[in-house]
Amino acid sequence: MAEQRDWPVALPAAAAVTAFRRVRLNAAGRVSHAGAKDYGIGVAQSAQATVGKDVTVRGYDEGTVKIETSSLILAGKRVYASAGGCVAATGTVLIGTAYKGATASGSIIEVIVHRGLLQSSSSSSW
Repeated sequence: MAEQRDWPVALPAAAAVTAFRRVRLNAAGRVSHAGAKDYGIGVAQSAQATVGKDVTVRGYDEGTVKIETSSLILAGKRVYASAGGCVAATGTVLIGTAYKGATASGSIIEVIVHRGLLQSSSSSSW
């Protein structure tokens, strides 16, 4: 029977997941880091190293989200999907706008998500 849940939700990991990285859902209902061409379903709020164990995921529709960066990002600029579930200053899949900037790769920034409104048509998955 189908369920209906509120964010955040606990979903099983398909692979090791790092906190504050974008995640995607696979056909088996498990999450892993979203790639540079994936919009993803939300952001992992906790790390999980064990496959099959739950990861807490915050959806994109809950105000702002914290996401790890893979490059320098200025406040007020658009951020894009990058490899490993991070965001970068350039790319093809728009995620949102940086509320605060990042001075280096590996920083955690607050992002106002565009919720697919301006999402590139080149995104390969949610």
